[in-house]
Amino acid sequence: MSAFVIPFAKQDLLHQVLTTGGTAICPLYLPTIQLDADIDVELSTGQAHVKVKFGAFSGSLTLPRGDRANHLHLRDFIEDVANGRTTTGRTKQAIALMEALDHISTALLEGQVAYIAPTTNAEYPFGAVVTNGRGELCAAAIGTDKEHLADLLRDKLRPHPEGNGEKA
Repeated sequence: MSAFVIPFAKQDLLHQVLTTGGTAICPLYLPTIQLDADIDVELSTGQAHVKVKFGAFSGSLTLPRGDRANHLHLRDFIEDVANGRTTTGRTKQAIALMEALDHISTALLEGQVAYIAPTTNAEYPFGAVVTNGRGELCAAAIGTDKEHLADLLRDKLRPHPEGNGEKA
């Protein structure tokens, strides 16, 4: 299974932002995709409060100051959020999928059923398949958001006129 990872060379960036506080952008990679994590660190006397955000996904973490492995804990946390392995990430992803399914249901014709799933493509995070009452494939698409996905499915499901456009 492919998952977003932070390259070893970028772990020094995590160590630096945890030491000095402030913000940073850290790239995560799949074999063919880069996703940038926006990191915001607020330092207090004994803790580092970290907020991580990419697209619709976000998470927060509090780490004790002075732990030499904090950048590794932060790396693991960022990868977990990016890959939907945290409660926050899974909950937000589930809500986004439910909203998208509800939205694409407006594009369905009588007797059609839509199935939606997340993709591993950060540019096109939603995928959907539409079948008829017999389970036959009617349309499939991936989209950038719920509106885009619904528009693509609506175009594929719209009845097309008979013939090749010639006039009678």
